[in-house]
Amino acid sequence: MAQVKYRGNLSAKWFPFVSEWFGRSVIVQQQDQNFNRQVTSDQDLDKDRGIPQVYYCHNVMPSAEGLQSVGYLNPVYGNMTGMNNIVTLRDTSGNSVLYARDGAGNSYVCAYGAVVWTPITSPPGTAGVRYTIATVNGQTYIMYSTVGLYTYTGGALVHVGFNGLTEANVLGITSANGYMIAYSATSIAWSSTVVDPVITDPIDFTPSQITGAGGGSVQAVKGKIALCIPHFLGFIIYTNVNAVAAVYSGNVNYPYNFREVVGSGGMSNPNYVDYDPNSGNHFAYTTSGIQIVSVSATQTVMPEATDFLAGKYFEDFNEQTKTFSSVALTAPMQKNLTIVADRYLVLSYGITSLTHALVYDTIMKRYGKLKVPHTSCFEYRLSTPETIDNPRDSLAFMQDSGAIVVVDFNYASQVGDGVLLLGKYQFERTNLLQLQEVHLENIRAGNNLSVSDWPTMDGKNFLTPIPGTLTVNNGNFRQYNVHNTALNHSIMLIGNFFLTSVMLTFNVHGMR
Repeated sequence: MAQVKYRGNLSAKWFPFVSEWFGRSVIVQQQDQNFNRQVTSDQDLDKDRGIPQVYYCHNVMPSAEGLQSVGYLNPVYGNMTGMNNIVTLRDTSGNSVLYARDGAGNSYVCAYGAVVWTPITSPPGTAGVRYTIATVNGQTYIMYSTVGLYTYTGGALVHVGFNGLTEANVLGITSANGYMIAYSATSIAWSSTVVDPVITDPIDFTPSQITGAGGGSVQAVKGKIALCIPHFLGFIIYTNVNAVAAVYSGNVNYPYNFREVVGSGGMSNPNYVDYDPNSGNHFAYTTSGIQIVSVSATQTVMPEATDFLAGKYFEDFNEQTKTFSSVALTAPMQKNLTIVADRYLVLSYGITSLTHALVYDTIMKRYGKLKVPHTSCFEYRLSTPETIDNPRDSLAFMQDSGAIVVVDFNYASQVGDGVLLLGKYQFERTNLLQLQEVHLENIRAGNNLSVSDWPTMDGKNFLTPIPGTLTVNNGNFRQYNVHNTALNHSIMLIGNFFLTSVMLTFNVHGMR
């Protein structure tokens, strides 16, 4: 049969989070009633439509044109152990620093342009204690759960305490509508908004009809309060059973109206929720799955990610040996949820620590995946005092040592190091396929890239990868020759690429 030239699909919105879960695919439509075979969908993700596509990747992110590998820049170094829970502290002069602690409870800050962490004195009795922050009137307050309330002033943490609350009863704080919100396991309180010459209003919680400070238990709360998170209409109280919205009323004596959020699940970990300013709502991993939480109702979304993260099956790929490894776990994976740059929903996961991250681009509505050991994901904006207007420069991870790595999306970067498996290419269900050439577009000169054919004879069990021979390297175009016959073929890319087109040249071979 004459040669066939086929352009591969690089625009699928979804890929299987475990490669074994990817079903058989075929280029020529035959007897297949599994799915509508359109490549894109306006309403749903393109889950296993029988079309060859991406079925494994790491350190790969979607682009408007296709798929790109990414690497990591290292703006801040670290030589500590157990660094975690990174937050931004701000003083009334507008100075901001990153703050984190190591496993021994030592405190560190990192200011503009700094490449290392600076140790500062830790508040006594706070080793291993969870902390939350609230920013009111330009000043950040940091609360060490049941220990004490502090501010970051003059390069040090200064104890301020509460007026009207016992610190030993306060689990955490947040801010909303000009109030500081403090909460215990069973009640919440809001601060005064009247500036007092003696008592600074954000820390004044003494109930008063004059200052507006008050609080108490919340009737709609069905379990122990885990945390409170701001919302543009007020704030949301998360418990281990449900969520309750506190909607701002504007009434100084009764500033919030409380109502249960319809369909909300419980919260088991404070790291499982983050605020999405784009929609004004929260993304939360609850007992009901990944949910978008508003003040009136919830919407359960991304069931494929929920099922994967809640599952007990972990897969990884070793680019040196070109082999998959998988582990059946006895407990759910470690996980974390973060919103970065009002765009990227980062679902970190790992077996005993966070080693990988699914990244959902909420604008393009496509998934990417990163392989980077980390303890926290956050939005990095401290490399310069100027405003960073490129959101792709702010997706960052803090590692156990305190090192900060930022995802490098730069098209001209030479640090891209991704793994991408495309396939499994089969022309017809009844015939073998002889792959001859792989054409790749937009691979820049000097980019380190290896291309292999990973064949199977049954669609499931891989044979030895066949390295492609680079025969044409002209500008941003590369051609690799293979000449291999199998039932189906997977194109394996390892290295640096910004892939906008993949073209295969092959012959239909004999029947199986």
